[in-house]
Amino acid sequence: MRIAVMGAGAIGGYLGARLSAAGEDVTLVARGAHLEAIRRDGIRIESPHGNLHVAKIAVTDDPATIGPVDVVLFTVKLWDTEAAARALAPLMGAQTRVISLQNGIDSVDLIAGSVPREPIAAGVIYLSAGIARPGVIGSPGGVRRLVVDAQHGNPVVAAFVAAVGGVGVDARTTDAIDTVIWEKFVRLTALVEGAPTGGDQ
Repeated sequence: MRIAVMGAGAIGGYLGARLSAAGEDVTLVARGAHLEAIRRDGIRIESPHGNLHVAKIAVTDDPATIGPVDVVLFTVKLWDTEAAARALAPLMGAQTRVISLQNGIDSVDLIAGSVPREPIAAGVIYLSAGIARPGVIGSPGGVRRLVVDAQHGNPVVAAFVAAVGGVGVDARTTDAIDTVIWEKFVRLTALVEGAPTGGDQ
């Protein structure tokens, strides 16, 4: 499966590295010092779930150099959504799915301003991770759970979710993604307001 990770920061870098190590054809889209570190040294994960060093992984700051892929894993910060969405066209093939794991409730609408809505599958991830330093993703452990819109049994979505499940993440599809998104949105709102919650992000 060809996967482009649009926004290879904490979440995108973690999943991209794990999937690449498992044999998937992954290209990371990154920028700045993080991009340069990955080009030079590859990408590392430091985690109680298992450290990992992928010494050679494709990485670029220009999605146009990648070409069509099966899945675009869309993990940019919400405020970068529209700019990143405008760069998606070269990645889109007839069967491509854009899987957004962004927080918030309007990510799909924002992406759909630049590409057709049909290929966009909303998703939710609970995974605590951050960029420890350029080229290194740190994760303290805890819950690792992914839920993605099944899109009526779309085979590309199903294959991607199976691949993520194969790298130690509790991954599944759902026909009720709006409910799952709102559940996480309420949970994050409680976190911001200081209410007690669990430790996953």
